[in-house]
Amino acid sequence: MSYSDYSFETKDYKESESKERFDASIVIPTFNRKLLLDRCLTYLFSQDYPKDRYEIVVVDDGSSDGTREMVSSKHPPCLLKYLYQEQSGPNRARNLGIREAEGGVIVFIDSDIFAPPSLLSSHLRIHKVYKNIIVSGPLTRTQNLNEDFKDIRKRRLRKFFDLSGVSLITSNLSVRREHLLKIGGFSEEFRGYGWHDWDLGQRLKGQGLIPRRDINAIAYHYTEEMTDMQEICKKRRERGENAILYLKRHPHFRILLSINLHFLLYDKLIKHFIEDERFKKRFPRLAKRWLLIHHYANGLKEGLRRHFKAVSRKD
Repeated sequence: MSYSDYSFETKDYKESESKERFDASIVIPTFNRKLLLDRCLTYLFSQDYPKDRYEIVVVDDGSSDGTREMVSSKHPPCLLKYLYQEQSGPNRARNLGIREAEGGVIVFIDSDIFAPPSLLSSHLRIHKVYKNIIVSGPLTRTQNLNEDFKDIRKRRLRKFFDLSGVSLITSNLSVRREHLLKIGGFSEEFRGYGWHDWDLGQRLKGQGLIPRRDINAIAYHYTEEMTDMQEICKKRRERGENAILYLKRHPHFRILLSINLHFLLYDKLIKHFIEDERFKKRFPRLAKRWLLIHHYANGLKEGLRRHFKAVSRKD
């Protein structure tokens, strides 16, 4: 159909009053993931849903790797919008996507998600029956950049016996746009990585929406072993800090249990070992795991200082 390119400064952005032109808008925030986003879009172009009934909204959160040029080179069968903002985080990127979307249902996925042909139709099938619902599709891992989804039935069967419950992670989640606008979208109080999607889910549930897990809406999450420990540790600290904000906004006992506050105690027990070079050489995998706990705990401490001011200065 067509490709549209828009640029926005988030702080000056005024909410769009666009009308619903499509059944769905697929909103994808991205940052410096050109190659993965390319594959992600390829799969979305091949959805079995009518191409004139959905759009794809890519929100570029300040990429510098040629993402804009890659997206503009596409010849999409559906409407493809490209939005750009100075780097402000995934929560603000998704908010921009919500405002510019023209679909009745917003389907959130990430740029490392590969969508089987039936993903969109599976999400929309439920929304056409129920009005007040959040549809959560399960994720399954893949390391194949040329995924053919031949094993999808087997993977769905595994997810059928998965008793972990409904996830509110926005890697594969859908909700009606009207509900998102009503609660003001994602909270922009969260900084960096983690928990802003769970916060959104809690607020939607507070409006009477019911989360529902649909194994037919399964998506493949492309994963590869991360070797940049500095970046991994940074995300763990951000996730820890955001966990405290999540708890502050939703002070419930089950949320207290979900944010791994006990890692503060673990950190005191393992701190000596992760600083011991002999231990790290002898038990490298365990040392790596404990290092991530340590950085998450540091994030929790920073979150407590910032949001509750309830941690001693001496760590």
